[in-house]
Amino acid sequence: MCASYVAEARFGSHAVAWAADLCIAVGLRSENGRVISWCARNPGQVQLSSPVASRRRSVLAEKRLMATTRSSRKRKESSAAQDLTQSKLEPGASSRKVQKKPQRGGNNKGHASSALSAGAKKAELESKRYFLFKSEGQTRMENGVDMKFSIDDLESSPDKTTHWDGVRNYQARNTMRTMKMGDLAFFYHSNVATPGIVGIVRVVKEAYADHTQFDATDAHYDPKSTVENPRWEMVDVQFVRRMRRLISLRELQQNAESNRSGAIAGMQLVKKGQRLSVQQVDSDAWNEVMELETSQE
Repeated sequence: MCASYVAEARFGSHAVAWAADLCIAVGLRSENGRVISWCARNPGQVQLSSPVASRRRSVLAEKRLMATTRSSRKRKESSAAQDLTQSKLEPGASSRKVQKKPQRGGNNKGHASSALSAGAKKAELESKRYFLFKSEGQTRMENGVDMKFSIDDLESSPDKTTHWDGVRNYQARNTMRTMKMGDLAFFYHSNVATPGIVGIVRVVKEAYADHTQFDATDAHYDPKSTVENPRWEMVDVQFVRRMRRLISLRELQQNAESNRSGAIAGMQLVKKGQRLSVQQVDSDAWNEVMELETSQE
């Protein structure tokens, strides 16, 4: 017997639609299309006392289940996305979420990117360190050894690289100890008719023990220094390029005299009594010297 007929007989016409819908919900049909009543065969399991309320409760329960499922799926997707983002962060980087402010008047991504790029460039420039190396550009014999080492000698060295040995001044040594890979330095010719800056070199190896201090046949031998406790150190430098023109010491001194507030005026090189073979150059002075290079072209 169909559940709709059972419902009509027991509870009236209002229950017919509910009974038919219930049977359709469980998906049981006869071959001739009539609904087979699961309700009729299991009357004890069907609450027919209030069919309309029961159906509404069933629909509400189904909606709550679907909402719970969607919420759970969204939480899982959000957690997976956060884990993926965290895995891409560098070690030690913060994974704190940053709330995006609503954009007004267009897209601000371009401005943010430009600001970040400018900030990175500024930080890079500020982190750079500059120096100056003095070297004798003409022959001078000392204990049978020629002390000359010019920009030509550096450029013709293997891989255009050499170790800067022979420094025997503690202040100059300490300056070399501060040098880092990639730092740039001016190559300065001393002991020539017109001393001045002739090229640029790059530090390619940081400070380590100067081997000439242990060599008794070398002009820079130091009998007080030992392998266990070396007193002197050196760095390796590589040729970068020649200056487009000689920046003479006299030109630098004249610039310092005419512009006492300029960065060149603060260079150790132009100060009287300063004969250090290795000197630090601040970034402003470096930039002013580079401007001088092209000022007469």
